[in-house]
Amino acid sequence: MLFTTSWDDGHVLDHKLIDLLKKYGMKGTFYISKEHELVHERLSEREIHDLAHEMECGAHTLTHPDLTSVTPDNARKEIADSKVWMESITQKTCDLFCYPRGRFNDVIKSMTKECGFRGARTTELYRFTLQDPFAMPVSLHIYPFPFRPIANRRFYEPFSMARAKLGSAIPLSRYTSWLSFAKALFDHAYQTNQPFFHLFGHSWEIEKFRMWDHLEKFLSYVASKKDLQHVPNSSLLRS
Repeated sequence: MLFTTSWDDGHVLDHKLIDLLKKYGMKGTFYISKEHELVHERLSEREIHDLAHEMECGAHTLTHPDLTSVTPDNARKEIADSKVWMESITQKTCDLFCYPRGRFNDVIKSMTKECGFRGARTTELYRFTLQDPFAMPVSLHIYPFPFRPIANRRFYEPFSMARAKLGSAIPLSRYTSWLSFAKALFDHAYQTNQPFFHLFGHSWEIEKFRMWDHLEKFLSYVASKKDLQHVPNSSLLRS
């Protein structure tokens, strides 16, 4: 089975992610936008250049808009120019794109392909196979679980979404924490010989919700499986 990770937005805490991935012999793909309305402590262009020589980098638009809510001309510019920007910094071909907030439609997907990308990542959860390179799913998000840390009707969303998509594949007893669920989900994929497991997240969220210890324990658990192949996201396009 392939194991891959991806990390969005380009926060300076991505350095901590890189150190963790290297510690456990893993690969990451970092999707970085030129600007971001919420993320202000950002990697410099020099740091992005250096990152691209240790891990894989992908484009994430210029200003992180919802591409389905802007005009087609603006959407195309955000997509195309982010590729140019990333390649000018890294001096490498940028093959991968990530839709901000995971929002896209058939028009946006076609634009992404026309702009020269080979694939694009979404935020569709609990998937272990790839049918469409421009709708690359993920297996798991590192985020508070089983409940959202908010006091509204979305409080139960992580639990209800996982249960709806996974059914009885994961025992209810493993829904008690993110780490317990993450290990069970990984075991399910590993034991059923799925093509890949794809972990994604945001370093600033991991910091905000104090999940670094959970992340490291999960990476250590995964690293104990010696027959895995640790790859960047682009390898999923060839699997």
